[in-house]
Amino acid sequence: MSLVMTAAVSASDTLTALDPGLVPGQVAPPDPPAQRPPGKLGDFVDQIIGWIKWGLIAAGVVGLLVCAGMIVVGRKRNHAMAIDGLTGTLWVVGGLALAAGASGIVAVFL
Repeated sequence: MSLVMTAAVSASDTLTALDPGLVPGQVAPPDPPAQRPPGKLGDFVDQIIGWIKWGLIAAGVVGLLVCAGMIVVGRKRNHAMAIDGLTGTLWVVGGLALAAGASGIVAVFL
């Protein structure tokens, strides 16, 4: 009987040493790594992500060109338009930065 109790205690001590947030006797839930779905589903998801990335690149280029045009036109005629072009540039660059780091941000939480 004492051998069984000793084995149970050493297993829980080992588990607690690996994850200090666990209470002795508590079992850690499984946490398998992310895996790509087999077959055509994985290819389809990759294709959709690729289309979205392409759309974001195109929207970013158009957004920066529009903001540049607002700055150029607003410099001589309407200073508020130039200021809107500058603030719009910050929003476009911020959105592109968020899109570029999307997979890294998601990986932090998984």
